[in-house]
Amino acid sequence: MSVSKFTPEFRRKSLKLFRKGYTAKEVCNDLLISQETFCQYMKKYPEYSESVKQSREKSVEKVKDFLFKKCEGYFIEEEEVIGKYEETKEPILDKDGKPTGKFKITKGMKPHTIRKTKKHVPVDISAIKYYLSNIAPEEFKDKQEIEHFGKLEVDTRNLTLTKDELDELWRDVRKEKTPIDEPKTSE
Repeated sequence: MSVSKFTPEFRRKSLKLFRKGYTAKEVCNDLLISQETFCQYMKKYPEYSESVKQSREKSVEKVKDFLFKKCEGYFIEEEEVIGKYEETKEPILDKDGKPTGKFKITKGMKPHTIRKTKKHVPVDISAIKYYLSNIAPEEFKDKQEIEHFGKLEVDTRNLTLTKDELDELWRDVRKEKTPIDEPKTSE
């Protein structure tokens, strides 16, 4: 009888991956189990199955929240280190306390401060378009359908013209008085 891979560690890792947005196939590949085995775990352990469902829902909620945030625009806090970069030389002393002629070089930031600033991330028009086309597809879809009611009439007068009549019509359009000739070839 083989040892089950369904351990507390497997459960913890798989749920973490689902919360990150992984698909069942990606989780199986990452944790080196077959999809068939995964399906068996889902049937055999209903509490695990429920946890997987909740992890997926949390992942979707996070994405929805971020999408909505992008539709509104938001602020982020950035940190900038302000200070002076210095390099110091200290002489290396021998046993007697006399300089050896060599130096210990120390590099780093000397007195510095961290400046926090708020940066505005503007509204993302693509996010708005995506959100609206999914939340209200009839109102905001890319392809608009227009219904036409009534009679559609097609002018068929020009469909029965002779070549001469078509030539004359073409001359009128081009405002030329010469007959339409075949393309000229050089002799």
